Amino acid sequence: MVDTTSKDAIISNIKRRCRNQDMVHIQMYGQFKYKNIIERISELMLENIIPIKLRRNVNVDVYVHTALEEQAGGYCWGDKKDVEIEIARTSEGYRFSREELLINLTHELVHAKQFISGELTGKAMSTWKRSDHSKTPYSHQPWEREAYYWEKRLYEQYFKKLKV
Repeated sequence: MVDTTSKDAIISNIKRRCRNQDMVHIQMYGQFKYKNIIERISELMLENIIPIKLRRNVNVDVYVHTALEEQAGGYCWGDKKDVEIEIARTSEGYRFSREELLINLTHELVHAKQFISGELTGKAMSTWKRSDHSKTPYSHQPWEREAYYWEKRLYEQYFKKLKV
């Protein structure tokens, strides 16, 4: 007799894990060691953390710059189909380590997830899950709180073990 319940559970897990596979395409621009590996890991991470089933292709462009405006470590903006991320190598004369660059990238990928899933919208990035947060201080913005909460956890899960 075949145990179909465990077989169905395995198939269900595989379907769930692969639901967004090959729907997210990340392209990095600028010099970055092991760029192709970082692109693939970033795609896998993003595909796994997006809470909705994608029925469309999504393009995420990542630009690596020497420095960014206001000395930020990174920026992200976009919509459900296209997202742009900028990552800085330096801030106020400080050069980020490889680990810090990847943590900054992970933080911005969480924002990409928020745009792709429709959680974060608006030209001023002020609408979170249909609520206006235009007057919410930076440290209390729910999308930033989520990104800070997940950045190190996801970095450790996807990047740290690979020693890239």
